[in-house]
Amino acid sequence: MVQWGEERKSWDVAFRELVEGEPLMGFLELAGALQMEPGQWLPSASDAAPEVLRYVEDRQAPERFRVLYIVEMVARAARAATVDERWPAVWADAVPRLITLLDDPADAVRRAAALALAEAPEPGTVLDALFDRFGREEAEAVRAGLVVAIGELGGESVLPWLAGQANEAALAVAAWVSIARITGEVPADRLVDALCGDPTPYEGLHGIDSSSDLLRWAVEPLAPEQQTEVLLALTANPAFSTAVLYVAGELAGDRPPMAEALVPVFGRLLETSERGVAAARLADLAPAAAGYADRLFALIDDAAPAEKIGTLIVAEVRDMALWALLKLRDRRAVAPLLALCTERMRAERPLIGSGWFPTPQGDVPNLRELFGHAPEFADEVLPWVGDLLRQGGSAVVLQVTRLLTDWGPAAAPAAQDLTPKLGSDDPRVVEWSADCLAVLGVADEQVLAALAEATHRTPLPWAARGAAATALAVLGGDQAAADELLAEGLARGERAAVERLAALGSAAAHHVPALRAFDRSWPEGEVAVARALARLTGDAGEAVPVLLGVLAEMKPKQAYDAEEAAVRGLAELGPLPAEAAPVLRRILAVEERQILSGDIRRERAFRRDVARALANCA
Repeated sequence: MVQWGEERKSWDVAFRELVEGEPLMGFLELAGALQMEPGQWLPSASDAAPEVLRYVEDRQAPERFRVLYIVEMVARAARAATVDERWPAVWADAVPRLITLLDDPADAVRRAAALALAEAPEPGTVLDALFDRFGREEAEAVRAGLVVAIGELGGESVLPWLAGQANEAALAVAAWVSIARITGEVPADRLVDALCGDPTPYEGLHGIDSSSDLLRWAVEPLAPEQQTEVLLALTANPAFSTAVLYVAGELAGDRPPMAEALVPVFGRLLETSERGVAAARLADLAPAAAGYADRLFALIDDAAPAEKIGTLIVAEVRDMALWALLKLRDRRAVAPLLALCTERMRAERPLIGSGWFPTPQGDVPNLRELFGHAPEFADEVLPWVGDLLRQGGSAVVLQVTRLLTDWGPAAAPAAQDLTPKLGSDDPRVVEWSADCLAVLGVADEQVLAALAEATHRTPLPWAARGAAATALAVLGGDQAAADELLAEGLARGERAAVERLAALGSAAAHHVPALRAFDRSWPEGEVAVARALARLTGDAGEAVPVLLGVLAEMKPKQAYDAEEAAVRGLAELGPLPAEAAPVLRRILAVEERQILSGDIRRERAFRRDVARALANCA
């Protein structure tokens, strides 16, 4: 398969595989060989295009319509940027050959030729040729493609003609989408009526092979308000429930500023077979989904199966209804969800966040995902968590400490059940427990004594002892062991040493020279060291340029862990210089999502951190 960023094969080798080998795989290899990354075509596309056309002109060649798509894609890219200085001449030679292909005996090839011609930089004779073919065309699928091509190429000059085609059932979607691309709006009710018709003419058009694909293509050119209007109207059609769910979910993820406008769409979907996934989407959009809390509560006994969403396995509708209520901070969900978790832990059944397969008995759910945002539920959750800690092993400690760390001092009562875990023979349990206790802030004699014992238990590896020593120092105990272990960690290149020094703050200022010399070659290294130096020195001047540098060249969908950490670092630094503002404003101005994974909640948290940092700019 294609590895973007490198030309694994020369285009002529890939083309030979297309001709002599498996056609579909050859097409994919050829498309990959001609692109540096999706949409960024290499100059070799000018060399390949004539050969591609020669291949398509051979009526015995397989997959001709698919291969012709390469010419369409290159021509589209050439309208926006220079592919190669030779391309205009290549295209001029291609136009008459594409016009000839409008009379090819294969419907799919005629349609593909029309769509390629739609990418002509000027209408010229091409538009006349498309109109001529439309007047003679009988196949509805090709006629729909011709409507799209004529609309793309003709623009405002063909609006009256497109309006006429909108009255023909088989062509209505193509006509309305073309009108929307030209004007930005259409009568929503007419588009909805058209979408509810027979989708057969659109199969294969621009890769459409499902109702979701058709709907995605149809609403893409609309303004956000009209997109929501169309999706809302389609929720009344059971045949479109899945398509509406997928397209609304993509819009919410890809265009964060419009996500909350889609809440009514997901709310309507609570009345459909997609109610489980719709509840999950409402959870992502809390607190804007508060108006649907009672409807979600009505689903907490709904044991109908739901489906996978991202990394989450949703076993039943009730899981997502309860999860959404928790995200809305609705206390009615706490007791039922704890009971459900207890029930699930006694049998091999999927748990939220557990993966595709049934989890072993006793496995604990992702407590941070469920409760981490709502420390106000500690009074109900902590007794249950305490029982888990007293009975559970390392997997329990991992999940519990993540939750308690998010809650911070609000979870202090759990320290009495967590402290005995410092005596575990499992170094990971000791490390997780120590890190968590440092955040809980409980500095009683029992906690300090257990941390001191773990610090000096030499069979434990550096990570566990370093965590215990750091927690001991943070909570007011002796810092000497922490200084020794963290200095050792820096010398050994232990990345965790950077974070632990940051936790000590100015008390660890004497480690600044070693920290400045620390290797920063891992992806988040520059950010981690910059944030730690700011905490140790109390001076943000050194950190700000580093953190801004990470963000300066960021593009949509390119925020990784380093970018998220850089934004959090800026937000926690307090007052920022005025030169930070343009970088932060640019990020907020981008409507496309920034987070690569498409996680709506991570995206919203990222934007909140950017806004916090911007508010701190001078």
